[in-house]
Order: sequence, then structure tokens, then C-alpha cells
Amino acid sequence: MSFLLFGMILDYARIHAVLADERRMLVALREGIRFTFKNFLSTFGLALLLFIIGLIVLVIYNPLVNSLGAPTVLIVTLLFLLQQFYMILRMMLRLTSYASQLDLYRQLAIELEPAAATTASIGDLEITGLAPE
Repeated sequence: MSFLLFGMILDYARIHAVLADERRMLVALREGIRFTFKNFLSTFGLALLLFIIGLIVLVIYNPLVNSLGAPTVLIVTLLFLLQQFYMILRMMLRLTSYASQLDLYRQLAIELEPAAATTASIGDLEITGLAPE
């Protein structure tokens, strides 16, 4: 689980570096650690869920592939298709991981940093339309 935690911290550090346009990676790493531990249940829960889904896919895939051992053209073709499907599932899981971590970061970062209130007077706004005749 320490590898999962370490990877999760690095993922959030990369997200922070990109979204905040941070050039110093030590600062991004510090922010990734801070964000991860400040929102530990959400971030670790998401990472654990995606890890478990990947493990389930692997547990289904391995016995299925191991049961197909006869070297015939049909079996080799079926193994090739199963391997391609497995690789597509792994890539989809990785993309889901990136997208969900980015979405979680955006949602929780907005809650952490309240937006500055902006006020505008009517004189500042430009209103266009038809003038009454």
C-alpha cells in the first residue's frame, strides 16, 4: 500500500504543477503531499477503488488465459484478442484514474480556497440591445 500512497502523492503533485503552472517540483511535491493528507479519505479511497478494479480485471484475465493452452490457430487468435482487450481495459483504467484524480483535485481545491468575491456596478457593464423608439 505504500507504493499506492507514493504514486498517489506524485500524481497530485503533477496535477498541481500543471494547474498552478508551478515550475519548481519540490513545491509541487509539497503541495501534493499536503493535498493528499488533507483529503486522505477521498484521495486514498479513489486510489484504492481503482487499484481493486485493476486487481479484479487481472484475477479474471490470468486464469482465463492460462486455461487456453492448446496451440491451434483458433486458440492463438483468441489469446491475441483477449490480450488486446486486457490491454485496452488497463489503458481505460489508467485514463479513468487520471481523469478522476484531476476532477477530485479541482473539486476539493475549490473547497479549500474560497474564491474572491467580485462586484461590478451597472456602469461597468456594457449592455447592448434595441433602443425603444
